[in-house]
Amino acid sequence: PHMPYQPPEPFRSRFSKGASGSQVEGSIRETTDMMVEELAPSHPDVIRLLELYDGHIAYADSLIRRSVQAFESTGRSDPPVILVTSDHGEEFAEHGQFNHSNSLYEEQLRVPLILIPPGKMHLDLPATRSPRPTMSVDVAPTIAQVADAPVPAAWSGRSLLEPMREAP
Repeated sequence: PHMPYQPPEPFRSRFSKGASGSQVEGSIRETTDMMVEELAPSHPDVIRLLELYDGHIAYADSLIRRSVQAFESTGRSDPPVILVTSDHGEEFAEHGQFNHSNSLYEEQLRVPLILIPPGKMHLDLPATRSPRPTMSVDVAPTIAQVADAPVPAAWSGRSLLEPMREAP
């Protein structure tokens, strides 16, 4: 999800708790450009932004599901690999900021990185966490390893498949 958070229905109202921020519905950009000190995380505008953000995440999930179903309709059981990540997180007034690229708080730094290796999609396996921190530069070497392609020595990242195998 990225600003402006404008997921289509039914995702737009899926997480709505009745908050109707006066400025959010008119212009999300104007709301996030406001002086943040004026808006606490409990302010209706912030709550509505979070509802729209959650709706946008649900919409992205539905698109991933449709992509997997389209692949499965080709007759193959599993896609070669599924990898979902993000370039950054978002702040919603937790530290006096909105959006991203203004701080180094966890809200902006911690992002999902979901990896389902080939042949593992329909197995009932527990989720595992990498025993070491992962970074975006790890994505390309991981995909290269899945594809049995060489990983250029100049690449900074490391494949995530080995840490996944080592995880408890």
